[in-house]
Amino acid sequence: MNLIATACHLLGLFLLFVSRDSIRLGWQSRRWPHTQGIVTHISDKSYTLDTVTRQGPRIVHHSCWLPHYRYEVDGVEYESTGVCFGGRLDEEKARFKQGGRVSVYYDPQNPANAVLLPSVQPTSLAGLAPIGAGLLVGFFGG
Repeated sequence: MNLIATACHLLGLFLLFVSRDSIRLGWQSRRWPHTQGIVTHISDKSYTLDTVTRQGPRIVHHSCWLPHYRYEVDGVEYESTGVCFGGRLDEEKARFKQGGRVSVYYDPQNPANAVLLPSVQPTSLAGLAPIGAGLLVGFFGG
């Protein structure tokens, strides 16, 4: 195996290692019970980044919205902001409205741990891309 393939594998394994909790919890959340909740408000967590492109310095704006919601499990009320494990929130404002009802998926062992979108998000699996690239380089690269 050549050096490039090895580097790709190591990078991919590192990315998967860093995302291991998001992957594990995302996978488990698919089987969590759910209850109805209500969105109490939405926080604007948008930010800007100074970056440099071929055309020169540029400011890039990223929209990021965080819904706050309340739900009840076994007579106990909880508040949370968890949307998903390992995902992005840049277009969630349109999906969740203040005062709107939402399905809340909660961990039966710890109901305070909850999300609105259960499952493993694609961004959590980003480490698979360099591993795949490393396999291709190793196979076709000689």
